[in-house]
Amino acid sequence: MMVKSNAKLNLNLKVVGKIGNLHELESIMVPINLYDYIEIKESKEDRIFGMDIPFETNLLYKALCKVRSLFKIDRHIEITIDKNIPIFSGMGGGSGNAAAVILALNELWNLKMTTDEMVSIGKEIGSDVPFFIINKPSYVYGTGEKIVQINNFPKVRGVLVFDDDKASTKEVFENVDKFPFSNKKEVGIENEMDYSIYNIEYVNDLEKGLDEGMYEKVQTIKSDLKSYGALYTLMTGSGGCVFGVFENEKNVERCRTMLSKKYKIVCKFETL
Repeated sequence: MMVKSNAKLNLNLKVVGKIGNLHELESIMVPINLYDYIEIKESKEDRIFGMDIPFETNLLYKALCKVRSLFKIDRHIEITIDKNIPIFSGMGGGSGNAAAVILALNELWNLKMTTDEMVSIGKEIGSDVPFFIINKPSYVYGTGEKIVQINNFPKVRGVLVFDDDKASTKEVFENVDKFPFSNKKEVGIENEMDYSIYNIEYVNDLEKGLDEGMYEKVQTIKSDLKSYGALYTLMTGSGGCVFGVFENEKNVERCRTMLSKKYKIVCKFETL
């Protein structure tokens, strides 16, 4: 079985408090058309090809083990992944991969799990995995486990830039604690708005948690995106991917062409 695992962007991300040791967030998250390709087939033993991450920290393997344990299934799986979503980019590649495995095993093993049941499994693996099970533009809050799908969300297009700069998520959140939390919104209000690309509040509180060098790099990329016509720019997740939102395809292509000469990974995107 071959499945696609897409990336996501946080069109905004606010840190509004803490629940125990976990940060309470609010974010508009959208799936985009950048994909990893995953082949899943039964095997004599569990094997993963195409990703140099130990089993004990690999979210694909954690997803496999969770599903297998829950349904008491004594089968093994071989996973081969063609990885296109950069690791440590803030685009949720690992979480999306885990969700793709849950969805694929549900079909492969005819488990008949509901979306809610798969979301429940995803919560045990990582905070972004439930979003990828639903995989629609959504208002995500709490510690990432509460999701309200946003209906009639506009198509968003633009350019992604990732120059292989990696930030420590743990350190970013620790640094954010030094700043006042953002104000909370009324739960569900995001789904009642009449959205266009112009009335989204493009802000990411985690940019404040970057170290000085990384912060300056993000600001430089933002400036470059704007110089080629980006209306709005933002870092996604805890970094280091930065994206620009554009009004028309002509400016998107021009920006992609020019910035490809300066940065390692530059590509176009659209929301799904």
